[in-house]
Amino acid sequence: DKIVSDLYYYGTTLKVIKAEIDLQQFIRDIVSYTPIPSYIRTEILCDEGLKINSDPIILRRVVSNVVVNAVQAMPEGGRLTIGCKKEGEKIVLMVTDTGKGIPKELQDKIFEPLFTTKAKGMGLGLAVCKRLIEFLGGQITFYSVEGVGTTFTIELPISDAE
Repeated sequence: DKIVSDLYYYGTTLKVIKAEIDLQQFIRDIVSYTPIPSYIRTEILCDEGLKINSDPIILRRVVSNVVVNAVQAMPEGGRLTIGCKKEGEKIVLMVTDTGKGIPKELQDKIFEPLFTTKAKGMGLGLAVCKRLIEFLGGQITFYSVEGVGTTFTIELPISDAE
């Protein structure tokens, strides 16, 4: 089911349907619906009252995918921090884990379709995330240190935010 959905999102032009999103509540909802083991501490650091006019379905898909990846990167436990803030001309959402990090030799490949390090899945998740964020006029990047953790950063234009 997820594979079919990923293929759909990757291979089609989507219609963006924007609505006002309260980012703090939006992130709380994602965390509450994501299976996060009790041995992973979760922290939400979001500027109060921060809202964005964006497509909630597309944004939920991306943030959920990144959160699930972060949880999977911490099989022995750790800390998941999700933050959002207004920064200059953009809204910035960050998902940080204290997991195993992404090996340097793989970092150039993680947004490529069909690239995966997991036993399950087809390697479409992050490629789809990148494409969806670009549909919203933003970008997704990451910073990772092997053995320390990874931060994914989603930037969306301030022109869509209040």
